[in-house]
Parts: sequence; structure tokens; C-alpha cells
Amino acid sequence: PPFYAPQLPPPQFLFASSPKEKKILYTELKNFKSLTGRTFALVDSGLLEPAGVAFDNQGGFLYVADRGLKKIFRYRVIIQTTTYEKVTTRSLVTDGVQLCIVQGINTDWVSVDDSGDIFFADSVGNTINRVPKDTIDRLAEGMYQCGDLQVKSEQALMEEAEDKVESGLSQTAASLQANPQGDRPDAEAVILQLYEGDVTPQVTVPGGVVSDSYRLYWTNMANGSEAGTVCAGRVDPELPLVGNQSGFLPVPA
Repeated sequence: PPFYAPQLPPPQFLFASSPKEKKILYTELKNFKSLTGRTFALVDSGLLEPAGVAFDNQGGFLYVADRGLKKIFRYRVIIQTTTYEKVTTRSLVTDGVQLCIVQGINTDWVSVDDSGDIFFADSVGNTINRVPKDTIDRLAEGMYQCGDLQVKSEQALMEEAEDKVESGLSQTAASLQANPQGDRPDAEAVILQLYEGDVTPQVTVPGGVVSDSYRLYWTNMANGSEAGTVCAGRVDPELPLVGNQSGFLPVPA
């Protein structure tokens, strides 16, 4: 990745999807305004109806939810810098790899947190979902295809959490010794259905979703006045509760 001197701010870019043109566009910003007043194509092929986009600042990856293809794709974004007559210009390109992360979903939204996990809401399936970074890494390494991923339901996650509580499991020295690499508990290649409308009444045709790596927030496009127009839940509902934390279910935010 490019290096920027500490006293200089890194360049800022705005990404936008164009379902009509089937493209992902960008423009460079300064003081919240476009430097050129123009947009440029970053991805101009391989998409049908791109909608939501999310950028992973840590890894330099752009995620695109394509509602036409019912898939979420990932692209690595690279900054190209050229200088001519002491004028420096910057442009963005991808590495040419369109990595399918999830398929067979109905979503207009995707988000990524600081851990590199991605989140999306399936408005038809009525679910809030997380794809762990470990799974994404395995997809990138070619160990799996997006169609190979298994879905772990909210009920299964709740049962796992209850088992952990009953067994008194915790991250002790013994558990660290048994797991010296510190692998995450969700290291298997799965899509985690964190919340499902059939189980959790606070999920009613979910729309936008965003995470701060601990809490998960989403909007409901139906029954918002009863279930909550904006709701909050835990990113890891499968982990056992500690202290005075209460309940697995999300609450209106």
C-alpha cells in the first residue's frame, strides 16, 4: 500500500454505484468536494445492477452488493500516482480480480467493520448476516467458492452460546494452550445468520446495516413502529454473556 507522510493527509475518494450504467464510479475529494467535478469508472464490467458499496480501509478492498446478480463481490483497489510538470494526479484501478463472496441473496446493502468482517441484510430471507474475515480469506486463497459456504442459523448460534455458558467455557490459560494460534471461534467457512425474522421479532424486512465491530445496527423497512425502525444487536451473539449483559436479542436503537 502507498505510504503517506504523517503530516500530510491521505487522499480521500468517494465511491458510488450506477445501476443504470452497471458501473462503480469514484472521484477524489478535498474538503468534501470533488477535485475534478467528474467521476471515473473503477469497475465497468461484470456487474448487472450494483447497489450498496463498502470500503475496507485496512485491506484496501471494495465490496459491492449486486442486487441483479444477487451476489456480493470484492475488489482490491490500488492508487496510481503520476506527476507531470510538477502536478500530481491520482487515479484508482482494481487488480482485475472479481471475487464472489456471497451468492443467492437479496440485498441492496453491504458494510465492512474494522475487523474485515462484512455484513449484509437479506430483505427476502429476512435475515441479518455476517461473513467472517477468515471465510473471506479462504475464498481469496481459492480454498472455497462462494457457492460452497454453509449457513449457520441464529438458532444454532444461540444453542452454541448456551452450551458455552453451561460448560463454563472461557478464554483461560488452558484454552489458549489448546489453541495457541488464537483462532477465532467462527473460523469455519460459513455465513453466520446473526438474526432471523422467524426467531427475532426485531427483524422485519431489513434494509441498511452497519457495524462498529461490537454492535450491529440495521433498519427495518416493514413494521418499524412496532419492531423498531433502527435496531441494535451484538456482532457475536454466539459468544456467552458475561457480567451484567442481558439477552441475545437485539433492541430498538
